[in-house]
Amino acid sequence: MLWQPLGTKAFYSLPMRIKFGHAPRLRIVGFLVPGMNLEIGNTKIKFETEARPHSSVQTVRMLAVQLNLSEPSMLPAFLRCFPNLETLYVQSEFDEEQHAGIIPTVKLGTKFWEKAGPLQCIQQHLIRMVFRDFQGKTSEVDFVKFIVKHAQVLETVEVFLTPRASPNQDAATNLMEAVTSSQKANSCKLVVIRSPFADEGNPWCHHRVRDMSIKDPFDITKCSAGNCLE
Repeated sequence: MLWQPLGTKAFYSLPMRIKFGHAPRLRIVGFLVPGMNLEIGNTKIKFETEARPHSSVQTVRMLAVQLNLSEPSMLPAFLRCFPNLETLYVQSEFDEEQHAGIIPTVKLGTKFWEKAGPLQCIQQHLIRMVFRDFQGKTSEVDFVKFIVKHAQVLETVEVFLTPRASPNQDAATNLMEAVTSSQKANSCKLVVIRSPFADEGNPWCHHRVRDMSIKDPFDITKCSAGNCLE
């Protein structure tokens, strides 16, 4: 199940309702964005909703989300909905006002993620995480640290740098330390890549998403300047 958020941040932050019914062959979901209200069966998903069979979709293996990690979000609740998740895509929003210093950047810190409690998909099943439009914000580094710390079978973390600006040296160093200082450093590989797109917020390659034989519609490593090379 794929869709692309369009319009301004104010537009796609408006309340939207996504309801999952009986979908035994559903494998891919994305992009989930702020403002989405999820329902699984008759259960409305809230931040504090616990992982239960009636409030989860067991078949999903790939999830893509788009959000500003500097703001409190429903991401922990979304992750509880998909306990067997193996691949996670995180599209970081570029906030114009925060970048220009018009509004302050909120620092959630690692405590926000630790407070979310154990997340089964992260601890037991997550193999690959792809972080897109990495800007070097502390909140982004903290999130990567949280994932690497708790993901027991994580093999690869792929980070695509934002095309607008490179992260500062301190943030880049912190990102490296988040992986290399982990006890799982020997089994977790960090790959840092320059985005092939000229602008932020390109959820997927439109050429690839139309080809139903491609298993990963969010993969942009085969793209150059926004054009698919395959």
